[in-house]
Amino acid sequence: MSATVWNRDEQKIGFCAIKQQKWQEPTTKYQSFFSALFLLFLLSVYVAESRILSSETGTNSVPVCNKIYGANIGDTCFSIMENFSVTSEVFTAFNPNLNCDKMFVGEWICLDGSSI
Repeated sequence: MSATVWNRDEQKIGFCAIKQQKWQEPTTKYQSFFSALFLLFLLSVYVAESRILSSETGTNSVPVCNKIYGANIGDTCFSIMENFSVTSEVFTAFNPNLNCDKMFVGEWICLDGSSI
């Protein structure tokens, strides 16, 4: 009677012993180190760039509307500017998302504002 001996890398399937190949790591310690170092470099560039861009925009001011008007039937942007003596530059600055062609009744329109 003979005994069959396997290596750890072999697996017995039926009457045959099949040798399994060990999976080898595609990266070495040095490649992992340099990959981590490169990612750290990219992260530091990203943080530095975002700080530079945020400092160029200046201080963040929040617009506050001090006087609001609710649009009525027949109102147009021009008629509102005339009635409240507001210039078109100021009117569009206070209402940047206002579509004068599609103004609806009850739409809130800012007539005077400031920034904090």
